[in-house]
Amino acid sequence: MSSFLGAFLFVVLIVITLMIYIYVATVVVRYTLFVFRYINPKVRNLIIIMFLLVTIFQLVGLIPAAGIVWFVIWMIYILIKNRKSPKGWFINGVKDVFVPPKSMFIVGTKRTVMLFFVGLLMINSAYWIKERYEWVNEKHAYLDAKEYYAVGNVLLFYRAVLASVLSPENDLLRPMEWLQRAIVAKGTSLIPTNDAEPAMWNYRFFWYLYARKTHLPTQALNPLGKLVTIVVPLKPWIAQMWDNMYKGLDDLANKPMKDKVFEEEKYLAYPLLDMYFDEGYIPAYYSTKAEPDGGGSLYNFVKYKDAIIPLVNIVKWSEKMQSEWKSHPEAYKKIQANPRLQLAYQVAIQLHLAAILDNKMYQGTFRCDDPLLLKVYPYSEAFNAKDSPLYKVSEEEQWIYTVANRQLETVSYTANKLCGYKKFVKDDVEFWNEGHKDEPLDGNISNPSQLFFYAKRGIEQANKQKQKSQGE
Repeated sequence: MSSFLGAFLFVVLIVITLMIYIYVATVVVRYTLFVFRYINPKVRNLIIIMFLLVTIFQLVGLIPAAGIVWFVIWMIYILIKNRKSPKGWFINGVKDVFVPPKSMFIVGTKRTVMLFFVGLLMINSAYWIKERYEWVNEKHAYLDAKEYYAVGNVLLFYRAVLASVLSPENDLLRPMEWLQRAIVAKGTSLIPTNDAEPAMWNYRFFWYLYARKTHLPTQALNPLGKLVTIVVPLKPWIAQMWDNMYKGLDDLANKPMKDKVFEEEKYLAYPLLDMYFDEGYIPAYYSTKAEPDGGGSLYNFVKYKDAIIPLVNIVKWSEKMQSEWKSHPEAYKKIQANPRLQLAYQVAIQLHLAAILDNKMYQGTFRCDDPLLLKVYPYSEAFNAKDSPLYKVSEEEQWIYTVANRQLETVSYTANKLCGYKKFVKDDVEFWNEGHKDEPLDGNISNPSQLFFYAKRGIEQANKQKQKSQGE
């Protein structure tokens, strides 16, 4: 079977999937109206308000699952008790209010359904043809694979729209994601394994939906939506997602790419993926290491020495990508014209270095001559320079990037006190006073500033060991 025909069959599957979604949504709306027609208008409005409030509170984690169960039971009770035409109270009431007629599930005649199917097929085929015109041509490599890339963009359009309303990992979008994975698997199977292009496919069709708004999977957020800690237990697929992104960054930085358009585009995709990887790496760091207290937080992350290995590698890859810019004029031109991309490269590396050095402080391996510590200074100077891209973005974005930069505060303070280096981040006095109230002695930390004590001990022990070796 040719790739063209295979891609067209996926267009048909996309249309069938859309029709199923539309059918289910239609039935749900009709069923909701059916149930509500029996309800007293005042009670109906009360239920709507309560439902909206519960939904909002649940989104920010203020109502536990037990509260949701209680609300559902209460709503059923109210619905049955306040129907307009009582025929008994419970059994008959449930039947009247909740059991719909069979006609509710018939949304149109066979002719109507067929016409609707043909109309959707024509619209989506036209969209697919437009994508084929852009991707299946002499500008690109692996044209058989690009047949599937083109049809993948058709499905991605619907997923992106729904993900902006719901969230990328919402279970309602799973059928579309499964279909997208089938398309990607078929297309990437036509690309040699030593080519980095599959990483661009994964970025485009999966990771971009998260990275475009730095949206972490909801299971990786705490109940108030903060990005630092996770809800335990951590879902294994989240850790797997970060493992896949790590491999994607590796491929983009180190594997060749035959498609010259993608070769240019990877320099634009890499910093955004790198920034997003950093946002979720600590919260998503291996589900087996999630702990009830501080699971997935910095306080948990620093306890695992090997956790910094991926970050050390990514710093090398990011610097390699930056060194290659000028040999790709189209990408370089776009990066120079986009201060956000420039900041993404700078800030992502600084965030990686902050996490690495925090970990080394706790582990007692922080040293003043560490090459990674010395790397911080040129990046920090470029970030704070008068011609920094920081001052070419909006004030709101400046604040976001500045807050991210301040994650180096612990490193800055420690390097100043223990190594005599100039500070590169302004200290928060209250932050340090809070951290220095009690010196940690039990291996735990309650404030990032306490990492200073671990770094100090590590250097003192190393100096004693050095003196002892010299004495011998």
